[in-house]
Amino acid sequence: MQSKNRKRKRIKRDKRKHRERLIVDKSKWGANENTYSLAPDYYYDKIYNCVDCGIQAIWTKERQKYFFEELGGNTNSKAVRCQICSAHVQALKENQQRHMAEMAKKQPHPNEKFFNKKY
Repeated sequence: MQSKNRKRKRIKRDKRKHRERLIVDKSKWGANENTYSLAPDYYYDKIYNCVDCGIQAIWTKERQKYFFEELGGNTNSKAVRCQICSAHVQALKENQQRHMAEMAKKQPHPNEKFFNKKY
């Protein structure tokens, strides 16, 4: 009963919103996955906190458009790391790949059969 008596609050929209958004190309959005969600009409700048360093960062509408439409990113994704932390994680991954490539080139141990022996 109480919910019927409450007045609905009107959400005021910022008049500048139309200047601060990018239109979504729905033909490219979510093309690489089977999703039931609908494409949004516009991209907006989104503010988030980096999970690694905790600073507040902005996922710009241009980067969202590039990620979703050009790279075909997952439509349920969102930014979680700032650019500095993302670059750091990428550098760690590249170092790991380089290390694994070096290990693959290395000669096996002379007693490799002994170490792989199943008891």
